[in-house]
Amino acid sequence: YIDDVYYGRAQLFRAPMMDLERAELLRGPQTTLFGKNSISGALNLTPAKPTEAFEGRLFYSHEFEHEQDEVNAVLSGPITDTLRARLAVRTYEEDGYYENSYKGTTDGSADETAARLTLDWTPTDSLSFLLKAEQSEFNTQGRAIEITRDDPLTPGQRTYNERLLLVSEPGFESDLDYRRQVDIEEFSDNEINNVTLTTNYEFNDYNLTFVTAQVDFSYSELCDCDFTAADIVPLQIEENYEQFSQEIRLTSPAGNTFDWIAGLYYQDYDQTFDDYLPLLEGNLLTQLIPGLFAGTALASVDLDDTGATRDFEQSSKSWAAFGHIRWTITDNLRATLGARFTNEEKDSSKVLYLYEATEGERGGPQINPATSPLVGSAYQLAFRFDSEQVAGGHNLKGSRNESAFTPLINVEYDINDDIMAYASYNSGFKAGGFDPRSNNRDNYEFDRESAQAFEVGIKSSLADGRGELNASLYRTEYKDLQFSQFDGAVGFNVGNIEDTLVQGIELDGRWL
Repeated sequence: YIDDVYYGRAQLFRAPMMDLERAELLRGPQTTLFGKNSISGALNLTPAKPTEAFEGRLFYSHEFEHEQDEVNAVLSGPITDTLRARLAVRTYEEDGYYENSYKGTTDGSADETAARLTLDWTPTDSLSFLLKAEQSEFNTQGRAIEITRDDPLTPGQRTYNERLLLVSEPGFESDLDYRRQVDIEEFSDNEINNVTLTTNYEFNDYNLTFVTAQVDFSYSELCDCDFTAADIVPLQIEENYEQFSQEIRLTSPAGNTFDWIAGLYYQDYDQTFDDYLPLLEGNLLTQLIPGLFAGTALASVDLDDTGATRDFEQSSKSWAAFGHIRWTITDNLRATLGARFTNEEKDSSKVLYLYEATEGERGGPQINPATSPLVGSAYQLAFRFDSEQVAGGHNLKGSRNESAFTPLINVEYDINDDIMAYASYNSGFKAGGFDPRSNNRDNYEFDRESAQAFEVGIKSSLADGRGELNASLYRTEYKDLQFSQFDGAVGFNVGNIEDTLVQGIELDGRWL
């Protein structure tokens, strides 16, 4: 979460964490105040705000072994009596640290730029607006991935490398030594944009907050997804994502017997993802088909200059109502109660198309699997689709509508001025969804995940505040934990683990 805005996609988390005011790591379910996906915790980041006084900062670093250069620059201060601004800029370049011994190049180079402009306007003592606009771009050439283990699937069989050498393809080494062997020019180009407006209005010691945000990203990649110098899986990937969110919170005056927060939340997003695999003349898959299926109709299939693409679309709308109340029962005893009700709807579709490929470009004439059954059957074998999927173009659709009520309760008791004991129960929820990358019809949809967390512990202060010693005993029970598992071929499937238990004892201390 950045400025109370959910950054849930993997690409969003790759944005640089620059010019931060603070970073908070909140452990255990944080569903009540943060939302449905903070089922195991939340990383809450707060960028620095414009300052009342003028200030500037310039930071430069250089790393000699891999030629890394990083620049961070900040300029902040007042524009008028009621308007302040802050500009933060970051650049980063790196030559890479993987040797591609097949091509004689260095892989893993990075080129990143990010800029953030924040305006803080307080037209009155009770009304303020914080507007933030930022853009990040991060591009890489080559991947920081190497094969580090090459075992046969079954004892006595040939390994991956031995099979490649058997058909006169380039082999590879499988030592962990920052050396890799791939044959194509891999890249990843990414762009993230965000605009967030936070409005605060104070009246009678109450605080009304509106957080309105638009977040989007896009990226395109070329992956040598067989991870060797053989021409097998030159995969092209593209994804676009747009998210809008609106949160409204009302906070009571502090210091009373009851302190509370109540709010409403809305979020929607649209996502498109597609990947494309061209099998151009000379691709190893096209060469192996005749030999693998000698004596069958598939032996005559010509897959040269064909390709397959999966087009995935998903949209989501979710809303939530939440409340959080802290009750000071006595001077030594406090109780916190909270709850959140969440509803989410998701709609998705995934379609497989077969094409005639030209120099790896997608969008050529389509191949109809129904009228080209041999081509369809060959792709069926290569990608583990069933016959119904190939004949129908692998057309899948799905919809989900699910709700969850997630309560929490926490009790704190001050044993004395230096020791506080507590006990808590918390719950979490993560919606189910659809997997754009699965290669099997049965793995297209996965179920919701839920958690219940129990914790007891103490927090203590030592030596007039110079030291701290804390201890906790915790137990978290997950139901249908979502996980990703390698499918044994060229992909991963998202699924659910029926029961998962995480429990333990934790001690931590500090001394000044």
